[in-house]
Amino acid sequence: MRNPHAVYFTNVRFFLILLVVLVNLLTALPGLPDAAQALVAGIFTFHLPVFVLVTGFFTKKFWETPDAAAGLLRIGLQYLFFQTVYSLLDLFWLKTPGMEHSFWLPYWMLWFLTAHLGWKLLLVPFRKLKHPIAAAVLLGVAAGCLPADAGAWMGITRMLVFFPFFLAGYYWREGGKAPQPAAVRRLLKAGAALLLLALPVLWQAAGAEAAAEWLAGGTAYADLGVPAYAGAAMRLAFYAAQAAASAAFLQLLPRTESRVTVLGGRTVYVFLLHGAAIKLLAAAGLLGLLTERLHAGGAVTAAAIFAAALAAAGIVAVLSSGKLAAAMRPVIEPDAGRLLRWMHLQPRERRARGTY
Repeated sequence: MRNPHAVYFTNVRFFLILLVVLVNLLTALPGLPDAAQALVAGIFTFHLPVFVLVTGFFTKKFWETPDAAAGLLRIGLQYLFFQTVYSLLDLFWLKTPGMEHSFWLPYWMLWFLTAHLGWKLLLVPFRKLKHPIAAAVLLGVAAGCLPADAGAWMGITRMLVFFPFFLAGYYWREGGKAPQPAAVRRLLKAGAALLLLALPVLWQAAGAEAAAEWLAGGTAYADLGVPAYAGAAMRLAFYAAQAAASAAFLQLLPRTESRVTVLGGRTVYVFLLHGAAIKLLAAAGLLGLLTERLHAGGAVTAAAIFAAALAAAGIVAVLSSGKLAAAMRPVIEPDAGRLLRWMHLQPRERRARGTY
């Protein structure tokens, strides 16, 4: 297929999209019980940082290719299309209370598109810095001082908060390492698994709902109820927790090419379409039934969480199918290069590669 690092990170994308769908499904439910909220906070600790890191890894050659402009335009077209579709769906059918519709306020998970565009543009000046990741950390810490309205504009607060992870992926070293002894690998995997399993327990003890807000990265320090200096210290602490959890998660994933690698290559389809799938489940009343089971307590709550995981896996399986990818390719991966050539803004080159 490709080099081993590309195979590995494509595998990572598959497992990440499973977690993204599960978390978005759970957070779509009203009033999560403590166990489900703790699970969400545990997943939040690493799933977004690693997703951003992987995105940065696949951006390594972006500015060295002749189709960089087409890649940026493709993200913009994806955002315009899905922001319109999701907003119309909400306005005329779902009617989510309190939802403000604007092209400047990304709808739900679409903040990742505007952030992705911003990260690629930020690469231009940051590649010239001596310590770009340290500078990005400082910028991410400062982002919490933005007022709520300013930070929500095009998802700028989350874009800046997660930018250090994007740079970490961009600067990921691809050089070979000496193989570790099998005993060491087993020990590292066991430690990583224990850390990830402990996260929900730790966050539940610390306050899972508040932790999830910090980990999501989109809330200003003032709205989190802390002064700027305390918020800055908290952000650094959360960065450390996210880095440790992300390293643990990456330690556990397969590196060989398989069916998972093929599905991992279609995560953009799942990402852009799973919001509609979750909304349709909610409109059908199925999420309401799941909510009732989640609040039942004990084994019923555990079974409901397992059912949510199965539903997330089903959504991923359907949306990452080859037939759906072929049918949806024109809107998911529009030929931005052709549009630029039609506008006489790009010479005739091969079509730009996917942006994810």
